[in-house]
This record gives sequence, C-alpha cells and structure tokens, in this order.
Amino acid sequence: MKWSDSNNFSDIQKILADIFESQMGANVKVHDIIDLSYDEYMAIVNKIKIADTMETVRNFTLCLFVAWVSAYKFNTMDEFYRLMKDFISRLPQHQSRIALDEINAACYEYQIDTFGYNFRSVKDIKNFIKIHAGVSEPGSV
Repeated sequence: MKWSDSNNFSDIQKILADIFESQMGANVKVHDIIDLSYDEYMAIVNKIKIADTMETVRNFTLCLFVAWVSAYKFNTMDEFYRLMKDFISRLPQHQSRIALDEINAACYEYQIDTFGYNFRSVKDIKNFIKIHAGVSEPGSV
C-alpha cells in the first residue's frame, strides 16, 4: 500500500478493495491484513475531514473502516470517533440511517466479520472497530 494526499478516495478504495477481496473472511480482523503508515492514515483522515456527502460512505466505506482501525494504532481513536460522529451528524437525518445501512452492506460485500453487530449507531460501529483494531475481543464490548 502506498498512497499520499495526492491520491483521491477512489484510488485508495481500489487498493483496499483488492486487499479485502483477497484476504478478508470470517474471524479475520482488519489489523491483521492492513498496516498503514502514519502518512497513509493521515491521507485518508484529511479526505474525511472535508467529506460531507452520503457518497463518501457509499463509495469509500473501506477507507473509513481502515482509517478508524488505524486510529487505534496511532492513538488517535478519540479524535477519529469525534470526526466520524461529526461526519454522520452533518448528513441529513434520513441519510444517517442510510449511512449505517451502507456500512452493513460493505461488511457483507467484502466479507468483513461483524462479530454479531448490526449497526444502529456510531457507538455500535466504534465497538466493531475496536475488535478489528485488536483492542477488544468479540463479545467483550
């Protein structure tokens, strides 16, 4: 994986999709297959900070997942949680629910183990991410 601020969300999503399609499956955690550098992490974060549409969730869910998991590696998880919560809250109310549905759909599409979570809130996603970051075990959050 090599990308920078000059890459767009589509470039990064394609790289991640290839990795997820070949390596993700039941009981596999994101942190086991993806190890971002700090610069790669920040390239995604900087794009999320300026995102403000439902299309970001729909088209770039893997970018959001991987950045959130990596936030635990770089000890920025609280800041990232606030960033995601703010991002979802900027969406019109009817789109907030659709955003959560899109995340569920991405888990199905890329065979990402949800460990029993059905996302109804950003907090549910946070608990799911903690498992994929390796800081919690399924059933402990």
